[in-house]
Amino acid sequence: MQLFFLASMLFAEIYTELIPSIYCIILLIFLFPLFMIITFQLIQIINIENQFNRLSQKNLAGNLTYDDTFVLVKIYAKKKLWLSSIKVLESSCVDDLDAKCKYCNIIGFSYYSMKQYDLAKSYYLKALNLRKDYLTALQNLAKIYELTKEFSLALETYHTVLLYYPHNSVAVRNIERIKNRDSRI
Repeated sequence: MQLFFLASMLFAEIYTELIPSIYCIILLIFLFPLFMIITFQLIQIINIENQFNRLSQKNLAGNLTYDDTFVLVKIYAKKKLWLSSIKVLESSCVDDLDAKCKYCNIIGFSYYSMKQYDLAKSYYLKALNLRKDYLTALQNLAKIYELTKEFSLALETYHTVLLYYPHNSVAVRNIERIKNRDSRI
């Protein structure tokens, strides 16, 4: 009996000494990944802000390159500064046809994000006037037509997508969805 009492006392003493250590180890196992995620997020935010400050200075000096313009506009989009991105893109002078198409599409997307659907539509149409087979502008224009309840124009635009890109699953799916929505079309 005395041996059992001594063993239980020894076990209780070891147990009380181990509990804080086990608790700390378990806490460390759960908190370390969280710490790493937060640290990486902070580093990413700091890098984006540094890049934003550098590109803003270049923009004020008028020294933005084609790639710098896109990076700055992406940062504005992440911050939801739509008017700033429109201003930068409209003030950029580019001769490259693909760049002009992308600029018009991004401006259209910015207006779309501000729920200015008529302005967005006009910029998507500008992009398509520059390049008729520009897939992103075609799909964005069709989405605008859907939002403005112009379903026949949306269908026509999705059919144009299929004309240039016959295996486009997004266009096929959206045509079916629109046809199922309104049987008169």
